[in-house]
Amino acid sequence: MLHCGVTVAAGLVGCAVSGCTGDGTDPAPVPEGGPSEPGVGTPQQPPDQDVNLVLSAVKAEEVLLALCGSVTTEHPSLRVFAVPLRSRQRRHVAGLRALVTDVDVPRSTAQQRSPSRPAHARARLMAALERARDRRLDDCLAATAGPLAQHFASLSASHAATVDQLRRADW
Repeated sequence: MLHCGVTVAAGLVGCAVSGCTGDGTDPAPVPEGGPSEPGVGTPQQPPDQDVNLVLSAVKAEEVLLALCGSVTTEHPSLRVFAVPLRSRQRRHVAGLRALVTDVDVPRSTAQQRSPSRPAHARARLMAALERARDRRLDDCLAATAGPLAQHFASLSASHAATVDQLRRADW
């Protein structure tokens, strides 16, 4: 279950499924054969697009987290930036995981090796952050629940601010 705007969405879905019109009139009649007949009188629910967006985002953010860990471990000169970034990434992943509770979200086993040269590691980290920024913005625009869109927008903004900070940093 997705825990962003569920109450309102559930109320609207419940109203639509029950056939209420909201104007005080009787619910829509049940088609011949009754609602228990497959395909008759029961709305077909599309796959939950928002849950799929969250699952995809968790996977992508965990890959970025693994890269942050690799840069932290392999490049002491970059730790001043990589350690806080890794901490932020952990919060991002935890926040996304908290949005889905009825779905088993496997932990990523992604292994990310940092390039051997610090300058290349920095460039790879920047590119990964820019990709994450763009993907979370795309997720924001694709989300059907407003609070989820806000969450994705916040993640995208966090990545954008980090990219900007790292561009201006002397490292």
